Amino acid sequence: MRETTESRVGPRAMRVLGRALLALALAAGVLLVAEVMARWLVPDPSIHLGFARDRVLEPYTMFGAGRSDTGLNELGYRGPAPPMPKPQGEVRVVVLGGSTVFLGKPALPELIEDRLHAIGFEGVRVYNFGVVASVSGMELARLVHEVLDLDPDVVVLYDGANDITVPVLYDPRPGYHPNLYVVESNPFLTGRFSVVGWLLSRSRLARILFPRWLEEKLFPMARLREEAGWGSDAWRDEIARIYVGNVDKAASIARGRNAEFAAILQPMLYFKSRRAASEQQGADLVLGMVSLAAPQSWQETDGAATLPEHSVDVREKIRTRVAALPAASADTFIDMSDFFADDDAVFLDFVHVDQEVKPRLAAAIVEQLRRRPSIARRLAGATE
Repeated sequence: MRETTESRVGPRAMRVLGRALLALALAAGVLLVAEVMARWLVPDPSIHLGFARDRVLEPYTMFGAGRSDTGLNELGYRGPAPPMPKPQGEVRVVVLGGSTVFLGKPALPELIEDRLHAIGFEGVRVYNFGVVASVSGMELARLVHEVLDLDPDVVVLYDGANDITVPVLYDPRPGYHPNLYVVESNPFLTGRFSVVGWLLSRSRLARILFPRWLEEKLFPMARLREEAGWGSDAWRDEIARIYVGNVDKAASIARGRNAEFAAILQPMLYFKSRRAASEQQGADLVLGMVSLAAPQSWQETDGAATLPEHSVDVREKIRTRVAALPAASADTFIDMSDFFADDDAVFLDFVHVDQEVKPRLAAAIVEQLRRRPSIARRLAGATE
């Protein structure tokens, strides 16, 4: 009897094991088919994008030349690179900033040069050192490590919007590179490595089905926001403090190398007295695209919804801090944030403007620069 029972247990166990293996194989097959279908039919909802993934990391400046943009010069910027040594008689102007400097056909620096030539400054050459998503700390580093080696006569920062909005939409820490939370999450740096999280992050199906869980596994967003005081008045004041401090340091460093300096606080949609429906739609569309790159858990907060109020509040804090600077330092700031305040539809989103209005903006920038006697004298050297 004992032998008969044992002989029956063996085949039964084998049948159970066989059925389990078959079930696992079927489940794996179903998941494989689902993964293939997801990759074929559904746009990639990557949770680990960060921002501007086509840019390569560079020391100090963070964003280097792009991997895919063939329109960049050998230094990694738009337009011609400044020749060295500087040609005899050239007055060299370098414009630093984010995508509002980088983008455009023609881009803003080229339009500034055109305007200067039109009013008689034929020897002025304006070079585009804009980088998409750049914040003032990156521009300060770019000035120190790259621009000053090129012997500029005038350095112009056209920025502010990224300093204001990046802490809302990306890394919440004021003044931080917008991708730093991605870099810091490198498991070899943090010592935290989730095998399951990493494997699932490579699956489009998993990114579709479990985005929130994967985000928390890969990026400590909730902790970063809590530590930064995200959304608080002190957090907004820190954004303004860092921006004004970076610009003030950039001015001192530039002047120490015999370059004139001006910082322009750029216009934004949220600084307009009235917003056209098309402008608001453009801003909403961009924020919707941002939600695919920024952590979904952030988008479910009221951060994006309060971006207009946040932007206006930080601008006022910037103005207050600039007004408290010594007169010589405060004069380096040019507040053009209200330039389009009374215009109809000019913005394509919350910061980029229609190409048709850029020549007017460039002309206004030139006039503002010429109102600074030291800059005007340096520009005038082109006609001597």
